[in-house]
Amino acid sequence: MKIYSILALFCNPLTSLSANVNAASNSGICIPLRVALPILAVFILVMIFIFLRTRSVLVGKHLEMQRSFYEQILENAKSMTIVWNTDLDFIEFNEYMRDVIDTSHHILDITIVKKIFHDDEFDGSISGRNLAKKALENDNNPFVFRTRNKGKMHVIFNSVILKDEKDVKYILSVGTDVTKNTMLKQELIQMNHNLTVSEERYNLAMESAEIGITVLEIGKEDDIYLSNKARRIFGIKTNKKVNSNDIRSRIHSDDLDEYIFEYNRLVRGLIDSFVLETRIKTMDDNYRYFMFKFKNITNASGEVIRIIGAFIDVTTQKDVHKIIDRTTFQDELTGLANRRKFLLEGENIVRQAKHGGDKVALIVLDIDRFQRVNNLSGYEAGNKLLVEVANSISSAIDNGTFLSRLSGDDFALMYKYDDVAQIDDLLERISDAVGGIRLTLLVKEKVEIKCGISLLSEDTPNVISMLDEASMALTVAKSSPNTKFQFFNEDIQRIMLERELLEEELNAAYENQEFTLYFQPKVDIKTEQLMGIEALMRWNHPEKGIVTPGAFIPVAEEVGLITKIDEWGMREACRQNKRWQDEGLDPVKISVNVSQAQFYETDIVSTIKDILDETGLDAKWLDIELTETMAMKDIDRTIEILNEISDLGCSISMDDFGSGYSSLSSLKIIPIDILKIDRSLVVDVETNAASKHITTAIVNLAKSMEVTVLAEGIETKGQSDFLADLNVDLAQGFLFGKPCAPNEFVRFFDKR
Repeated sequence: MKIYSILALFCNPLTSLSANVNAASNSGICIPLRVALPILAVFILVMIFIFLRTRSVLVGKHLEMQRSFYEQILENAKSMTIVWNTDLDFIEFNEYMRDVIDTSHHILDITIVKKIFHDDEFDGSISGRNLAKKALENDNNPFVFRTRNKGKMHVIFNSVILKDEKDVKYILSVGTDVTKNTMLKQELIQMNHNLTVSEERYNLAMESAEIGITVLEIGKEDDIYLSNKARRIFGIKTNKKVNSNDIRSRIHSDDLDEYIFEYNRLVRGLIDSFVLETRIKTMDDNYRYFMFKFKNITNASGEVIRIIGAFIDVTTQKDVHKIIDRTTFQDELTGLANRRKFLLEGENIVRQAKHGGDKVALIVLDIDRFQRVNNLSGYEAGNKLLVEVANSISSAIDNGTFLSRLSGDDFALMYKYDDVAQIDDLLERISDAVGGIRLTLLVKEKVEIKCGISLLSEDTPNVISMLDEASMALTVAKSSPNTKFQFFNEDIQRIMLERELLEEELNAAYENQEFTLYFQPKVDIKTEQLMGIEALMRWNHPEKGIVTPGAFIPVAEEVGLITKIDEWGMREACRQNKRWQDEGLDPVKISVNVSQAQFYETDIVSTIKDILDETGLDAKWLDIELTETMAMKDIDRTIEILNEISDLGCSISMDDFGSGYSSLSSLKIIPIDILKIDRSLVVDVETNAASKHITTAIVNLAKSMEVTVLAEGIETKGQSDFLADLNVDLAQGFLFGKPCAPNEFVRFFDKR
């Protein structure tokens, strides 16, 4: 409206002037030219002024509209925009930038600017000139800002210089967030640094580890690359070209064929890599073991273009492995594989046999009566015998048969066969080979072996199952005097199942108090007067009736029940003897047998003392019996325990003397009161010269030491008379009375 008002103000006089002129003209009045021209000029100037004024107003309004428009664009743009002057006393951020750096200021002074730039950007001083210079350089060198979450933002600005109407310079900078790129670049720099370090370490490790490298370009077989280490290993000069023959000439002749075979397969692309241990002649002309690993490299078409190989000296490792194998998998005494090695190799043999359909037998061998050797001549003689047997077995078997010493005097072998008759032949060869060995110088019998055999079947899961079967068969063979070799079968499995049932029944028998004592008389061999009693364990089975100890004592020992049974038997024997005395019968010694477990693994002295106190029996009426074999197991410990028992007032008997063939000199140091000659000597003492001589020697030595001699197992009058003539003191056997229950035994007291 204002613009139009100004235009009206200048136009009204002209209108009036025009009207007057027209009126004068109509009335015939004539206006001179000198009057009209000035008026016309004034009119034209007024019109020009009005035009220019109107145009200026319109342009100003347009500029204001444009400025508002551009301000809105910059303010709302999703890019980081900064306007600043070069003195840095004026700076403005758009809304997006303010949100990123977490500030509400539109215009920031120098103090605030220092806060928004990260410490990495400046070293404590800040200059507007430096900032402006950096912004204008546009050299991709980013600014580092603090972000809302106290992190860093890397921004690259593109900047231009602007001037206002007063010719004041401003810098307009539009930024791009390059934080991710910058961080990635830094990571790449770090990775490159790490890679360089890793390469240096790798090279150092390669040099230290004596690793040799070889590279063969296909088609350039006469120019093979060898690393410095490889050249030193082969003794090849640095400047000498290397071809395939230079390497192959250094490989041991026994290993060369396999090396060439695998290498050719690799070159043809039949395999992509292979590992081979081979012997190499080094620069000192000695062969050492090296582990080679070769790999082929192919092009896009799959053609082999390069072979890369690495090899390392493993001689020391092999030496160490040999030591480890020797200590881990070899029996120290015989040099054979041990049980651990047998199970590993045996499992491989079983697996291969199942895959290939081969027949395999697992045989466990045991030296019969081996314990007698240890008892008679000690462990050194026993070890010597084991070595002789191991060597004899090795000489009798084929090269493909795997032999091992499992433990003690047990050996095992894996044998591949086509027909069962071959197994019989093998066992006969082994039996003949070991049959030429004497047990010891004192024991003239030849070595005999017992064998248990398990045959691999489709149902056999593993070698452990075969070993279990063979061990069960061996148990049966050892329990039968006339059986040397026993194949595992279903009957044996049934026997072993019955054994497991027996174990369960034994535990129940102890809980149900099914054990009882029978008593057998010991008499004067000449007068047959009752001189003592032996208490013998019996099992009153609810279904089978009376079971003798031979049928259950070994099982009780294996299941750990024997010490409980022994203690019960000792207590019951003392109680019964005291009861007879209380009934007015003449007092006699009662003998109880102790097991190896009770003797060595419990405090037997305290047990005896407690039982005597509990039953009221005087110690002088209790006799403790232990076997010769048990006494010889740990003679020092035996002497210690027996001395303590003697101090209680009990007497001591050595049972089964002669069965283990202990040295007679051992009688001089073991504190015993009664020596019981084993029934194995008594049974043929009249007819066997060896039995007669041994028995005579035992009696004479015992007499010289003032030890009472008792012969057990006497069944005939001839045996009794012969032993009486040898000055044996006491006798025990069916000839004088069988074991019987307490109420039946009373009749023997009449012979007192």
